[in-house]
Amino acid sequence: MEIKIYAPVDCEVKELKDSTDEAFKNGFLGEGVVIIPKSGNFVSPFDSAKVKMIFATKHAYGFNVKGLQALIHCGLGTVALEGKAFKTSLNLEKRLKKGDKLFEVDLDMVKANDLSIITLKDMRFLLK
Repeated sequence: MEIKIYAPVDCEVKELKDSTDEAFKNGFLGEGVVIIPKSGNFVSPFDSAKVKMIFATKHAYGFNVKGLQALIHCGLGTVALEGKAFKTSLNLEKRLKKGDKLFEVDLDMVKANDLSIITLKDMRFLLK
């Protein structure tokens, strides 16, 4: 099975070891990449996926991709913003295709609250 993953936002991509979050950095949540977004408009990075989880503060999203799980976690410590920096119209079980809108984040608000904009994309299913 082949799964292609595209950038969900205009960004710089780094290795997971470059994360400042120890849980992600040490692979406790699986393998993945670090994304440093240049804009706040995130789109589906998968050819086909289904929304399986939307965190209450809209900073983390889970997807089913061909029976495998993926996670996009936007920012570090952003849960403290209680969703104020995030907007989404996603619903659970929504089917997505590449380029469909996921969410918007106000990167300036995140930075103004001394939080990190680093976004983590868990891709452990690609490595199995």
